[in-house]
Amino acid sequence: MSVLAPRLFLEKLRSHNLTESIKADEDQVNSLERQSASLRSALEKENKMVDNLTKLQEEFENVKAELENEYTQAQLKDKLAREDISAEFQAHIARVTEVESEIGQKLAAEIERANSLGQKKELFESRLPDLRIQHDKMISYLGHEVENIQKKQDDAPSYIQQVKKELEEQSAQLEKVRQEHDEVRRQVDVYAQRFVGIKENLDKTKEAYEKASVDKERRVRQMRTLENDRAAAIARAQRVQKERNAEAERVSVLDAKAETLRKQIKKFQELTSIFEQSITGCKSNAAESEAAQKKNE
Repeated sequence: MSVLAPRLFLEKLRSHNLTESIKADEDQVNSLERQSASLRSALEKENKMVDNLTKLQEEFENVKAELENEYTQAQLKDKLAREDISAEFQAHIARVTEVESEIGQKLAAEIERANSLGQKKELFESRLPDLRIQHDKMISYLGHEVENIQKKQDDAPSYIQQVKKELEEQSAQLEKVRQEHDEVRRQVDVYAQRFVGIKENLDKTKEAYEKASVDKERRVRQMRTLENDRAAAIARAQRVQKERNAEAERVSVLDAKAETLRKQIKKFQELTSIFEQSITGCKSNAAESEAAQKKNE
């Protein structure tokens, strides 16, 4: 029994150590499962965030396309407006120049005609008296012509004033068109600023998307590592469990052997006790017999 006790103690100690190791492995497996669940939850959140970022990027792309289309239309509108303004302005300038040239030509012609009539008048005045009547008629005619010329000369400033008024109206219309053009250009600048802001947001979104993708890949790698560790821990726990079961069977066999030895030792002790009692009885009987024999002698 003294020989089996240390061995039995060592086997129980080893079984206890295996139990503690299995418990530690189970705790590690549970911890890995919790970490795996946490990583799965984080991965789902990352996937949702990536999906939201993808949708947001698609919306930004659509807005960008719309703004680029509006910007292109505004540029086309601005170009057409410039062409219309330039053509209309050139037409007005040509018309004013033509009117001024026409008025100058008419004034020069009338002045030249007046000078010619004055010369004729002087010539008729220097002629003979018999031509007085004809001269008077001519004077009357010239007076009428001079009045017409004077009337035309008087009407010329009002005509020029009218042309100037029309020119001012056209200039006002041109200024209005120029203001509309400036407004269109301002809107184009606003669209350009919005486009720059959207581009910056797209760049930030792209950067966040790339960062989220990197984080997602890192978490996937961590989850795979944890899953591998979990599988390894489970395999190690199963192996330890098998060893524990084997040790438990060995302990059971040793316990059975120890119990058998205990029974044998107890039986041996009982037999020894019986033998000792028999020997003691025999010795007592021998002593009594020897004493009786000596007494008889």
